[in-house]
Amino acid sequence: MPGFLNQFLSLWKHSRRAAGLHSDNPVIVECLEDRLLLTIDILFDYTYDSDGFFNAQSRRDVLEAAAAVFETRITDDLTAISPSGSNTWNAVFNNPTTNAQVTLPNLAVPADTIIVYVGARNLPSGLGLGGPGGFNALASPAFLENLQTRGEAGVDPNSANDTDFSLWGGTIAFDNAVTWNFSLDEPVSGQNDLYSVALHEIGHVLGFGTAESFRNQINGANNFTGPESVAVFGGPVPMSFDSNGNPDSGHFIEDTISVIPGTSIQQESAMDPQVTTGTRKEFTKVDWAALDDLGWELTTVDDPVMEGNVDGDSDFDSNDSFLIQLVQLAGSNQQIDSSKGGSPLTATQIRTNIAALQTAGDVDGDGEFDANDAFLIHLIKLAGANSQIDDSKGSSSLTASQIRANVDALGSVSGAGLGPSLGQQSPSVAAVYADSKVLPKPAEAFKKIATTSISSNEVPVLPAVFETQEVRSWLAAISS
Repeated sequence: MPGFLNQFLSLWKHSRRAAGLHSDNPVIVECLEDRLLLTIDILFDYTYDSDGFFNAQSRRDVLEAAAAVFETRITDDLTAISPSGSNTWNAVFNNPTTNAQVTLPNLAVPADTIIVYVGARNLPSGLGLGGPGGFNALASPAFLENLQTRGEAGVDPNSANDTDFSLWGGTIAFDNAVTWNFSLDEPVSGQNDLYSVALHEIGHVLGFGTAESFRNQINGANNFTGPESVAVFGGPVPMSFDSNGNPDSGHFIEDTISVIPGTSIQQESAMDPQVTTGTRKEFTKVDWAALDDLGWELTTVDDPVMEGNVDGDSDFDSNDSFLIQLVQLAGSNQQIDSSKGGSPLTATQIRTNIAALQTAGDVDGDGEFDANDAFLIHLIKLAGANSQIDDSKGSSSLTASQIRANVDALGSVSGAGLGPSLGQQSPSVAAVYADSKVLPKPAEAFKKIATTSISSNEVPVLPAVFETQEVRSWLAAISS
């Protein structure tokens, strides 16, 4: 068959410092990433773990847990590599135990699968070393293209302008001369966390710092400019430098801070060059964004929902409770705009968020979200005492502690933790409140204050908990 090609790619290597994760600045390999319908399968192979570092199933379980983090979010479809006849190829990688180069002929790689050879040896410069493997092949153009791209349209075998990444697999070596945490539980003092290091090294296998599609997005100032990463980080993400001051294209700069997806927890990036002994790192939003930028297709992870955070800032505070109270007392959009403080949301967006509270907002447990609930929410956010809650709760059958727990749950993420009277019901979304003239029934104690402020220009005498400028501003707003 005419056009047989012989393609050789150099092997990529990556290393990390002890107490940190550090790049050797090696040469990039043209590895091949996959696309999967539902998930990829990162298949660990222990053939070259000749010293038995991973003989214990508990250690393998940690690797599987780290792999599952990626398997549950990457949705690429990867074509199989099936050598036969005149289509032959060699997988090339370093033995993770001896560091000798391995040339493995005609490795069959199933669809949607990435094979990672693992082992351990003394790594003087790091806790782990990992990256994608290389290959050489003597094959038809069609077989060679599949070997290089595994079906990824953004991998261009004829140029360095890749927008995607593809690989058959790779290798990871772990340092066998340090103290490890081999548990799925977080490490204790003095232990290096195998799970954290495995996450980091799998990131390199998947192309972080090793793929052309990653490296060609690093600008002359040594900043990563992938659009998803820029959007998450708020600008280009600085890359690290090695001990000689040379650009390290394999890691974000030390102390790069991001957020763990699905939470509000800030953490140092998993793909910066260091990890503190005795601690655990998860993949953060900026780490995932980098994988997205180099070509992996990812499922989304919803940001945490803090139901009481109706003004759209980072917390549930008295500004939110004030706006809840204002809307429940039929405040207009103009009044919302003049009372929302530094909120970036429009009055309509704030009103929509408040309308969506519904079940969660029914803190007094009477089956509806009304001004009585709004009053109690604001009372608690203004540090009202349990005795004041009891005096102001109207006909609610809940104790002050139960009402307080329900209000506190509005500040938890993902709607979790509703108080004992509400169980774990999901809030329903109601229609947006209009600028209604109807005043829902408030608690009796509040009704007296509201009626006085709305019907006259007199300044009412307020209980001590209400004697604040915030409450007076609120009363002025609802009476204007």
